[in-house]
Amino acid sequence: MQLPLEIRAKEFKRVFRGYEPEAVDNYLEMVAQDMEKLITENQRLKELIDVKDQQIAQFKLLEDRINQALVVAEKTAGEITENARKEAEVIIKMAQNQRDEMISQAKMEVEKIKDEYESLTQEFERFKREFKAMLLSYLDEVGEKELNAKDQQISQLKPKDALTLKEQ
Repeated sequence: MQLPLEIRAKEFKRVFRGYEPEAVDNYLEMVAQDMEKLITENQRLKELIDVKDQQIAQFKLLEDRINQALVVAEKTAGEITENARKEAEVIIKMAQNQRDEMISQAKMEVEKIKDEYESLTQEFERFKREFKAMLLSYLDEVGEKELNAKDQQISQLKPKDALTLKEQ
């Protein structure tokens, strides 16, 4: 590839009936300027490509980091979900155990109350029997004392008084 400086410095042999040197020089100058513009533009585009390549590399690095963060976030979310599920299972199991214990205690309390009721009922029935027996015993005793007292009165009476007592 010819550089603009080389194009400008190029000399042609002069021949009879050749091209007009000034027109060739003007054309070469124009080609050299176009070449300079193209080289400058090419250089600028190469630099732009380098900048864009660096940006692409940075974006790829950023994309990799984002992908890694996403993978970590998904993994962490999965772990958190799994831990929450396990914790919920433990809480449910503890609540069920607590419920079962409370039910068991309540049943024991009911049985205890039933036993106490049964015991009190039996004790009340025993008390009634004993009280009735005692009352009957007192009534018997009171009845005998009255009979004995009347018998004694009768035996102390004289026959004439006994007839009067009988009439009453």
